[in-house]
Amino acid sequence: MLLNFDFDGVVIDSFERLLAQCRAAQFELDDGQPPTAEDFRTIENLTFADLACRLGMSTENGARFESLVYQIQEADPSTCPLVPGIGSVLRSLAESHIITVVTSSDSAAVEAELSRHELGWPVVARVLGPDFAKAKRDRIQQARSAFSFDRGETYMIGDAISDIREGRAAGVMTIAVTWGFQDRTLLANEEPTHLVDHPEELLELLQVE
Repeated sequence: MLLNFDFDGVVIDSFERLLAQCRAAQFELDDGQPPTAEDFRTIENLTFADLACRLGMSTENGARFESLVYQIQEADPSTCPLVPGIGSVLRSLAESHIITVVTSSDSAAVEAELSRHELGWPVVARVLGPDFAKAKRDRIQQARSAFSFDRGETYMIGDAISDIREGRAAGVMTIAVTWGFQDRTLLANEEPTHLVDHPEELLELLQVE
């Protein structure tokens, strides 16, 4: 199967760092309100463009905000810890499935962080950030085409309601994980194909011994 993972909150515990990066970008632009944890917890479409809109930025600064966050991410050498247990889970899954990361964050920054955690190739076969296509649904389709998987053989795995919606829009199965940015109730209301509370549950769900 083809397993498309979100990155922030699903693979790495990056909530505080991402919030700080977005606050730094908003501060530099001096437009709208500073982002809060609640913004990340409740926003329906968890992208930087939609976050800028939620913060009340102008259309022009909304585009600048997104670019500025990517610049901040590329320049940030810090490494966030992995979600407990996810490293071994990904390595096990990679033995029988193809894994990609479909992320709203900067592709190069994500690739570098995966490498620092020894989760680059051959564990994660490809990272598809917004430089590949704006919408995650389109990047899921790109991954399907690249690795020759049908929709019924493909999952989107994420921690935000927007991940579930993008997976559904791409016509693939979805797994919502509850250890990330958004809470269980919000995720359950989106009716994902599966809902899991711990990384190890993915092994049983995806039939990895």
